[in-house]
Amino acid sequence: QKYSGKATFTNKTGATITGPFHVTFSGLAAGITLDNASGQHNGVPYITATGGSVAPGASVSVSISSE
Repeated sequence: QKYSGKATFTNKTGATITGPFHVTFSGLAAGITLDNASGQHNGVPYITATGGSVAPGASVSVSISSE
């Protein structure tokens, strides 16, 4: 079965945060794969959020697709 969703992260600090931003997905159950992974680091898949920086109070989102 295919699952999809979106994760949104908001900069709650008082300063702009500069990317890139990588959202990692460790501990996935056996047989679950991240279909839209940007890559892997030490065997853990990640998705890179677009955008170079996030201003205070602004958000960045990533789409998630797994099977």
